[in-house]
Amino acid sequence: MGTTRLAVAFGAGLIGLLYLLMAGNALVMGQIEVWPTELSIDTAESEGFPEPWYLEVTDGYVVFSVAEIHLEDDDAEQPELFRLTLPVVSASLLEKWQASIDQGEPPDAAPLRLLASFDAEQVSELWPEVIDRIESGHPLDIPPAQIALTGDTIVAKHMVYRPYDIKEATENFDWDLMRWLRFERHFHSVGWFVKNLAVALVLLAVAVLMFRYHWSRPDDVSKNVFDWSAIPHGGSDAPEVDDVDIDL
Repeated sequence: MGTTRLAVAFGAGLIGLLYLLMAGNALVMGQIEVWPTELSIDTAESEGFPEPWYLEVTDGYVVFSVAEIHLEDDDAEQPELFRLTLPVVSASLLEKWQASIDQGEPPDAAPLRLLASFDAEQVSELWPEVIDRIESGHPLDIPPAQIALTGDTIVAKHMVYRPYDIKEATENFDWDLMRWLRFERHFHSVGWFVKNLAVALVLLAVAVLMFRYHWSRPDDVSKNVFDWSAIPHGGSDAPEVDDVDIDL
């Protein structure tokens, strides 16, 4: 029992410290953002991005003809979308891209600053025709759509799945100049911070209580003993033997 109590106490304490470290690091580094910072896609293309990472990008157009389609299983008979990544461009850049596409030339990605990705459920809600075309194996020859995008962003070169199809379909593509926005995702929210802090405090409290219980109540010593005094001495001639208790 003592070893089990110590294992539970140490485990709860270590996990609690991990959660406390995550919450504290986000607070100290200023990663917690309550509201998204609004930014127009024109400003992003001309001036770059502001310091905040949780953004609401307005006035942008997503271009389906230059898209990265990530399937659940590339070898499946019936294609099933896992994630769709699209370039986000301003109205002026879209006009230049469309002219290049109409002439059969790759669009110039030098001014491109934002990639946005959507999971399958989001795509089915926003653009159900995209799901139909992917499942039927048809190209995404769908007109660009204007949409306001809110979500966490990171530098594009740190993406988990890099959209190489977009890179190959364009020219002058530069990972370092772009951010990747995950639609409607907000990781470092106040709710996330409060949850991690609460989990940390609960686990650390459990660890402290388990340690105190262990120190105040060590393992019980066995109460099952054999009392030699209960055995008859076998007569007056038998040698005297002191009472001896033997743990069983």
